[in-house]
Amino acid sequence: MPPRRDWSVLEPSLSFRDEAALRRVIPAPGRTPASKKRDRLDPATARSPDERRIRIRAVAPELARLLQSGTGIGALFMIPGFDETLRLNGHAEVIGEDAILRVDEVYLYCPKAFLRSGLWTPTSMPPPPHTLRSEERQRQGDADLAFLAEAPFAFLGTSSTEDAADVSPRGDPPDFVRALADDLVLLPDRPGNRIADSFRNRISDSSMALLVVQPGTAEALHLAGRGGITSDTDLLLPSAIRGRSPRLGIRLAIETVMSLKFEHNASSLLWHPSSRLSRETLPNLGRLLVGALDGSGAHKLVIGWLVERLIQRDATKNLY
Repeated sequence: MPPRRDWSVLEPSLSFRDEAALRRVIPAPGRTPASKKRDRLDPATARSPDERRIRIRAVAPELARLLQSGTGIGALFMIPGFDETLRLNGHAEVIGEDAILRVDEVYLYCPKAFLRSGLWTPTSMPPPPHTLRSEERQRQGDADLAFLAEAPFAFLGTSSTEDAADVSPRGDPPDFVRALADDLVLLPDRPGNRIADSFRNRISDSSMALLVVQPGTAEALHLAGRGGITSDTDLLLPSAIRGRSPRLGIRLAIETVMSLKFEHNASSLLWHPSSRLSRETLPNLGRLLVGALDGSGAHKLVIGWLVERLIQRDATKNLY
């Protein structure tokens, strides 16, 4: 299914392998030009010039340096306030200040991670301040562990031996990424799209990364290392919610820890309720899925409505 050209995005998160062969997952918001007002977002960070390419505008210089032409890259595009996401996998090239993603795979991702985490739900209390160390390190410190314990959302980056990359959203109530040690975390697996790309990639390549975020903050915690799949019931039992323990989990043995910061304007717009679009401005997930089918007419509208109802029912009945 080709990506829709009118899918405006604020915040792509990218997964790729760096020069040290470690998996990275980083936020890649566009930089607002100095001539623009700082209290509003440029219309979109990414545009689709055709059905096979996505142009991510004005990426940060450090990201442009890390991306090499032909690098396998996974991208997850979010819209503030929306629970559905657009997931694209392909290969990257850098042209000037822009990154071009040549699309190999397109997925419309279900809303379960967002619903479980309550990522867009306003909170009455601001998140506590954190002072994460900026330098790269091998183990988590006290501030890292405190940040991890309060975070309800993360992006998981994986890859295959063919350098095909993937990034998927993971969300639950805070403290769902459990620190087993200062260099080891456990990520429970919950019901999702049933695509299992992350597990399939792990079979061929153990390199993984987590980008852990907290609503309202401009900081993110990046954990990279080697992941293993576990079905240990005793280990997974503390991750049970609503009486349901996850059947599988990912143990990430940490090799590097970094703190990342969102560009200030992008961060404030990402979390501020005034930046959110009306639901009526974009088609729902059911309509997007049915839009890829041949034909036209009222029957597609009816099918789209039915598909959307099924998606919403599954999202509420099968969260855990």
